[in-house]
Amino acid sequence: MTRVLLIADIKGGVFLTMPKVLEALPAEASGLHWHILDIGAVLADDASGLNVLEMEERVLASPTGLPLSFVELTKFARSTRQVIDGVFVAIDSTTRPPARTDDDAAIVEQSVAVVAAFDSTFWLVAAPDAWLEHAARTFTDVRWENVGDTPLRASDAPDD
Repeated sequence: MTRVLLIADIKGGVFLTMPKVLEALPAEASGLHWHILDIGAVLADDASGLNVLEMEERVLASPTGLPLSFVELTKFARSTRQVIDGVFVAIDSTTRPPARTDDDAAIVEQSVAVVAAFDSTFWLVAAPDAWLEHAARTFTDVRWENVGDTPLRASDAPDD
């Protein structure tokens, strides 16, 4: 993967939600092994019972983040009002997950797909071209970037 799709759709003045991004992925995404590599900031839906602090601790406790099925990742996404910063990766059963400390190029290279929320401003998706083409048709405010043009984590962005 060398291309990344930047998705900046806003509906009713609200940043695109994680469930909407996950819905744009093809059925193959559900058969992959997902990991939360980073959740810098998440606002839970009040009624969900999601304990964001516990989730962050579980992510930080492992060098490869928190492993989840796609069903579990989708449940997490639906339990949030907003994912402000986060990096979510998918691998197949034969691949070692990237480490949380890996640079962006290594994370993308080792993953089948990467979905990253960037500072409540946009989502980045790195995936097979067919997945990206589908997502580009699903959303309206998109642009193509190369891996490394925009960091996966807002905390890695240069200060202005």
